[in-house]
Amino acid sequence: MAANRRALSLLRAEGIPGLTRGILRFGSALLHTLYSDELLFAYELPLDRAGPLPWEPPVEGCDCHVIEDDAAADRLVMQGYDDFRIAIPPASKRLERGAVAVCAYVDRAFASIDWMAFSENAQRSIDGVPYRVRYEDHRAFTSGALTSPAFRNLGIATYRFSHQLRYMRDHGFTLCCNVIRAENLPSRRVVEKHGARVRSICRYRKV
Repeated sequence: MAANRRALSLLRAEGIPGLTRGILRFGSALLHTLYSDELLFAYELPLDRAGPLPWEPPVEGCDCHVIEDDAAADRLVMQGYDDFRIAIPPASKRLERGAVAVCAYVDRAFASIDWMAFSENAQRSIDGVPYRVRYEDHRAFTSGALTSPAFRNLGIATYRFSHQLRYMRDHGFTLCCNVIRAENLPSRRVVEKHGARVRSICRYRKV
């Protein structure tokens, strides 16, 4: 089962503390499907202001890969990279619905991931907040960022996001949109380092 593979992966990579954190994240995600009351920051970043992309790798052995479908993920695994789909159980479904993943690795070990959406269907697969993005105006949306505990505070997420911005810009998108929970300071700092600015602050309640 996928849940068992995920648990074993966490146990091998992060030990008992990592497994405990994974269980807590799962419980939190389940709770959010039933009830949510959160303060959200909506960010926007015009891609023509993003500067030189991508940024330099922050640590030796760090590289990024764009994954557009399961076949691309399979190719990475065949090259010796960790299978990020074990760490992110809904990954295959997200890819099927058009979301695109950007993964950072350190010496082929899974380090960080975020998701890009270029349609409403893809957006709903990576984020449950009903935030309107005008995709017809060449806008893009990102959500679902996660960095493994062993690789946090190293600048890897900021480096990974620079690859996302380059991908979006190279594919003709002009604006990157994000909706980030107020308490998620690491993700907010990542987008702010690249020049994203708060467009609005709102409260989202789901009961």
